[in-house]
Amino acid sequence: MKAPNRLAVWYVLAVPVLAGMSTLDFHVGGFNFTGYLWVALIPIGLALLLVNRLSGADPGGIMPCWPWLVWCGYVFASLFACEEITRRNVQEAFQLSMPVMVGLVAASAIRTEAQLRRIKWAFGVGLVLLAAYTAAYVTERYDMEWMSIHLRSATLTVMLVGCVFLAAFPRQKVLPLVVWGICLAIAAVTSSRMATFGLLLVPLIHPLFRHKFWKLSAAVGICVLGLMLFYTETFQAHFFEGGKGTLGEVFSGGMHDFGRRDTWTQVWEQSWKQPLLGHGVGSAFDYVPLIWLDSNHIHNDYLRIFYELGLVGLALFAVAMTWQLFTLRRQISRADNCHVRETFAAAWMGFCAMLLTCATDNTLIYHVYYNNPLFVLVGAAYGVAWAERRAMAGGSAAIRVGLPVSDWGSRLKDLDRAAIAAGQSVGLPQQGAS
Repeated sequence: MKAPNRLAVWYVLAVPVLAGMSTLDFHVGGFNFTGYLWVALIPIGLALLLVNRLSGADPGGIMPCWPWLVWCGYVFASLFACEEITRRNVQEAFQLSMPVMVGLVAASAIRTEAQLRRIKWAFGVGLVLLAAYTAAYVTERYDMEWMSIHLRSATLTVMLVGCVFLAAFPRQKVLPLVVWGICLAIAAVTSSRMATFGLLLVPLIHPLFRHKFWKLSAAVGICVLGLMLFYTETFQAHFFEGGKGTLGEVFSGGMHDFGRRDTWTQVWEQSWKQPLLGHGVGSAFDYVPLIWLDSNHIHNDYLRIFYELGLVGLALFAVAMTWQLFTLRRQISRADNCHVRETFAAAWMGFCAMLLTCATDNTLIYHVYYNNPLFVLVGAAYGVAWAERRAMAGGSAAIRVGLPVSDWGSRLKDLDRAAIAAGQSVGLPQQGAS
């Protein structure tokens, strides 16, 4: 493996580990250390993309992503709609766009099943770190307010880890269910309502778990488990101001929303003052404190997109997300390698869970916690699928010219050199992995 590609692989492996580290509250110059890390990862990622592209690996031809590139372009263009372009506006534009770059780096670097397994275990390392923070939170060894704020955000990472390991079910039985159970326990003890709901949802939408009887059994089991969690002391206290309530009160709107609904109403009305193009990316950060004290976020990403990017931005996001879900399902059905298929399945479940949490949270700007690792899954799966199809094409070419199996590797290298000289991707048309 060449040095630039080796660095790109380590870059990809670092992404889920960094997500597990991001609960630490270590400030330098007024900024948390994770801010410096993700900002540094942007130029490094762009440099790796350039080097890999010059070496003949076209990430755009490996991982189709044109709807997301349109979305990212519009996000940056919306900066001109801001009343004043500040550091915060630019920061949020990068936060919304960086995951696509990370996915492209993964697509240009990850080529083997072994590398896919390493990525999975990198998510496992992230989970170990988050489990340690959860233990510290439960035992009250550190400042509870700091721990609770960061851990509830980091449970989004836990939710994604649950998707990654559960994707191996039913091929593997014990490990996926054990890790999913650990993730569910972490989400529950930190009182993260949407992460818990998301983890309860993913077994029911698992694209590789198709047997109707077991699907129905899982649905019944998940409903019973969900009810048990709902009536625990920690969830009752988080759902209701009085510390006790019923499901009927939840469905009638009687649960504690921490001021979200009043804020949403005012943001909705304000959004219609500039409905088409919005107020510009990052503008909600300054507006929300005017109507909701001690908060800078709307806690509803769909409303946030409408406010900042307008109906145009909302439509572009809906198109990109719908396209992504359809293409992932198609790749799941096409993949022959079980590890590639499961990685695509994990990404698909991750996107579905993200759409759920976006209704009451700020998942789209939690790129370090969630979206960067999510796009690592997408890019890595496309990278290995592309490499396998390229190898098959090289093997077919070797068979046609009568080469023995022992000479297939040299034949494939010849094809590589010829394709690079022609400025093409080897073995497949540039959009052949779509």
